[in-house]
Amino acid sequence: FFFKQKTAYEIRNCDWSSDVCSSDLELGQFQLSKSNSSLSVLIEGVRSEINAMAKSHEIDIMYNYNDFSFKFDAQKITQVIVNLVRNSLDFSPKNSIITIDVSQKNDTALFSVTDQGTGVPELIKGHIFKKFYSVDSSDKRKGTGTGLGLAICREIVESHGGRIWLDDTEIGTKISFSLPLE
Repeated sequence: FFFKQKTAYEIRNCDWSSDVCSSDLELGQFQLSKSNSSLSVLIEGVRSEINAMAKSHEIDIMYNYNDFSFKFDAQKITQVIVNLVRNSLDFSPKNSIITIDVSQKNDTALFSVTDQGTGVPELIKGHIFKKFYSVDSSDKRKGTGTGLGLAICREIVESHGGRIWLDDTEIGTKISFSLPLE
């Protein structure tokens, strides 16, 4: 593995799939469209985005949640979960499982995406949410990235008043985030 900062050339020449650009990230200008929505609607949106990707990687996705409603920007939170799953797909072996867990604890919604992949090297654990940094391993990574995905996730989560973090796991990677229930 190596810890790599993307060059301006790499950033300009990437294929953007996100509706959030780096200038919005730098300026902290996320326009949220919060509305009261159910978790089941959010999960169905996530499923529609990731099922084909997971199938092409020969990886199963498990969903663990009880339905509840709260106020959030469904499009942006879907984007966060889809990005976390895409990262997991890039670093997970075939025939493995990625688990999406959502629970309600007091006044907080807790989300996590857990995989059985290669994990995050200890050396870079404190850097993964920084702009333009990425984990790379030429023999393991199935996709390419700009180093913006997790930084965008952090910005979206924080703009909702939440936080995002990397959990310690023995195998694979688990990234969690929390959102306040409004």
